[in-house]
Amino acid sequence: MDPLRLHALTAACRVLFGTPHPQPSSTTSQWPQDLKTAHRAKVLETHPDRAVALGVDAQVLARRFREVQDAYALLRSEIDGWPTLLLTYPAPAAPPAT
Repeated sequence: MDPLRLHALTAACRVLFGTPHPQPSSTTSQWPQDLKTAHRAKVLETHPDRAVALGVDAQVLARRFREVQDAYALLRSEIDGWPTLLLTYPAPAAPPAT
């Protein structure tokens, strides 16, 4: 696998799950549901409309919300081979230099 793609996938897992290698709730078939559940929870935490209630700047929440949306889109695009892929390959130590 391309190291840049692997780094993007592990970064997306960190955004949604808080860890680069999330453990499934029960079986591999649960991964899509786990992803959806994590996404919904993060959307509630980061939606810019909740800025006043959370006491956080709306622009900060907008940036975090965009990160959550991008992470979800990336992981959703990889969902077919995702569980095996992330549990097989180690996360890179640092992002590659550009």
